[in-house]
Amino acid sequence: MAEPYNPYQGQTLSPYEPTLRDRIAAMLLGSNPSFDKRRSIEGLIGSSGLGNTGFSLADMTGVGGLLDAQQEAASGNYRNAAMAMLPGMKQAKVAGKVVEDVANKGVKVALKTLSNQYHPASRLKFEQPLEDMRFDVRPMNTLAPAKTIDIADIMGEVAVPAYGDRTITDAMIHGINGEQFLTPTHAQGGVDFMRKLGGTAGWASEPSAMATKAKFVQAIGQKYDKEPILTYTAMGAQAGDFSRHMSDAVMQQIRPSMHNMIDPRVVKKYDAFVRDKIDPKWPGILSPKTQPYIAKDMTGSDRRLLWQELDKKKYRDAGFPSIGSIRLAITDPRLVNVDPFATGLGMSKVDLSAPLVETAPELHSTYRSRMPANYIGGLLDSVPGNLVWRDFFNARRASGAGPASDQRSFMMNPSVNQVVDQQMVDEVSKYLEDQLKAKR
Repeated sequence: MAEPYNPYQGQTLSPYEPTLRDRIAAMLLGSNPSFDKRRSIEGLIGSSGLGNTGFSLADMTGVGGLLDAQQEAASGNYRNAAMAMLPGMKQAKVAGKVVEDVANKGVKVALKTLSNQYHPASRLKFEQPLEDMRFDVRPMNTLAPAKTIDIADIMGEVAVPAYGDRTITDAMIHGINGEQFLTPTHAQGGVDFMRKLGGTAGWASEPSAMATKAKFVQAIGQKYDKEPILTYTAMGAQAGDFSRHMSDAVMQQIRPSMHNMIDPRVVKKYDAFVRDKIDPKWPGILSPKTQPYIAKDMTGSDRRLLWQELDKKKYRDAGFPSIGSIRLAITDPRLVNVDPFATGLGMSKVDLSAPLVETAPELHSTYRSRMPANYIGGLLDSVPGNLVWRDFFNARRASGAGPASDQRSFMMNPSVNQVVDQQMVDEVSKYLEDQLKAKR
C-alpha cells in the first residue's frame, strides 16, 4: 500500500528578516502612516516595510539592483545577487525575459514570467509567484488515518458523488504571507471531512440539500441492492467562499491593526455596494461586529457574494487583502492545481440504515446536516471526473450541452451515479499509472 499523502507537508511560515529595501521603506514611512503615504513609498522604494511589493522608481536606477542584490545575498542566492547587479536585470525580470549565461557557466537563469502568478483561485494576477507564497497551516491531528485503495478494490460497487469544496480539514490557519492571525482560523473541510469522527462522519451539507441527496442515495442503493460509495468530487477553486472558515480567514486579515493600510474612500464604496446589493443591515467591513455578523446572520450564498466582490483589482489596490491568497491558504494542497470534477481522493460507504443527523458546529459550522458513512480510503491521486462519472458527461455531450454549464448541472442533479465497471477500472488505473511515470 502506498504511503498516505500528507496534505499539510511544507505548509509553514518562514521567519521574516527585513531586507535593506524594507528597512529604508520603514524609515521613510515612520509610525502610523496614512494609506496615501504608504502607497507613495511603495511606488518609490518597492516595499512598505514588509517585503517587496513590486516594481518601483528605485528599480529604474542602479539603486534597485543594489537592493535586489542585498536581498538575494541574504538568502544565500549569490548567483542571483550577481545577476541583480547587471544593468537592466530588474526591467528584464518584469518583462518576463529569460537570461542565459551559456558562454561562461552553461547555466540558464529563467526569470519569473507572468504564468505562475495566475490561478483560478482569483480573477486577478497575484502580486507574487505562487511558489513564493507562505501559509502557516497546522494540522490538528484529529482525523482517522488516511488509506489508499485501488480502484479495482471496489469493482462492481456503485459510486455517488460527494461534490464539495477544496478546503483543508481540521487544520488551524495561523498566518498568510507573513501576516500572523490574532485568532487562528479552524478550517473544517473538504475531502477529509470523511475522516472525522474516526472515519464515520460521512458527508455534510445544508439540511434541504442533504435531505434531497439522501432520498436519491436511498433510491440508488435499492436499485442496485448495494450501499453506495460517496466519492469526493472537487468543485471549482473558489467554492470555499461559501464556508465560514473562509470568512473567518478574510476577517483575520482585516483586523483593526491593519485598518490604516486600507483606503477609507474605497472602504465606503465597498460598504455601500454590500448594503445595496447583498445585505442592507451590513455593519461595515471594518466594524468589530462584522465577523460574528457574517458567521451568524449571513447565508453561505451571501458570504460568497462578499468575497466575489472583494476579489477585484480596485479593492486590492486600495489595501484590502488578496482574496485569492486566502483561498489558496485554506485549500488542501492536493487540490490546488486540479481541474473541477477531480475525483477520488476520499470515499465512504453509506450506511443506508442510518438517518441524517445534525452536524455539531465544532464538526462543521457551515453545513448543518450530514449523512453518516464509513470511510474506506481514497485513490492515490485525483482522476478526471469524466473517467468516473462517464454516463453523466456522455449524456451532456449527447444532448448538445456545452461544458460551461457542466458544474451547475452536476450540482443540481442528485441522481448522478456510476457503477464501477471494467472500463472505469482500466481507464482510472491507466491514468494513475501515467501520472506516476510523469512524476519520476
